[in-house]
Amino acid sequence: VMSRKILLFITVSFLLILAARCRLLNHNHDLSQVDKWFIFLDYEEGISEYSVDDAKGYDMAIFDPDSHPFFEDFFYDDMALIAYVSVGEAEEYRHYWDDIKGADFVLEENVNWEGNYYVDVRDYEWRRTVIEEILPDIIEQGFDGIMLDTLDTADFLEYKDPVKYEGSRKA
Repeated sequence: VMSRKILLFITVSFLLILAARCRLLNHNHDLSQVDKWFIFLDYEEGISEYSVDDAKGYDMAIFDPDSHPFFEDFFYDDMALIAYVSVGEAEEYRHYWDDIKGADFVLEENVNWEGNYYVDVRDYEWRRTVIEEILPDIIEQGFDGIMLDTLDTADFLEYKDPVKYEGSRKA
């Protein structure tokens, strides 16, 4: 168990360093200096309306890594581009969904979000998917960092069934 935690720490550290080197070599984004930011999810090319001019003056933008406008439109030296990552849920529209659909770690659907499924964050295969597939794809796309969402799923599951999901909070 301890060696997995060390391997996980080393892997995440390596990915973060790699991400920093990919785009931040020429960009110095101090997140403590972010005053104005926006989040743009549910982008559909040809359907979603956005104006690149509306993004000017923002310090940071958060995009869905599987559906976002062309980054070239948003490459302002002073804007940090952040990827939205759901850690406690997996969505049917994700590029990796077909690979994980039916896996033991994919649990019931979130009744509040159609097509979103809780995941058991304790499961090694889910953590491997995040670290070896989802994060490298984000780095390759040129994001400056990640925003982790649905971290509270572990608390929810452990509260819902303390015996079945024991240890979820610690995972």
